[in-house]
Amino acid sequence: MAESASNWAASLESRDIGVIAGTLSVGLGRIVAKLPTPNDGSVAVTETRWSGLTDHLTLAATHTTLVTSREVADQIAHFLNHAEFSRERKSGP
Repeated sequence: MAESASNWAASLESRDIGVIAGTLSVGLGRIVAKLPTPNDGSVAVTETRWSGLTDHLTLAATHTTLVTSREVADQIAHFLNHAEFSRERKSGP
């Protein structure tokens, strides 16, 4: 098991990895866990950063709405095509 984990970790060095973190603190996590700010109500933004990331982006979203957000989907598509998130904000719905 340890060998497969180290092989997996080594394979990440040659891959582009992006993380999108939410900053709307809504949810029980902010009350129960006393999360540091900013957070998405479940995960602190500081927990989403680590060395080796290709890009990191924060968006005004809760932990739950990250899954259903059109902007998140658009950012994922941009990352998959360009190995970076778009910094241009779209207007409108």
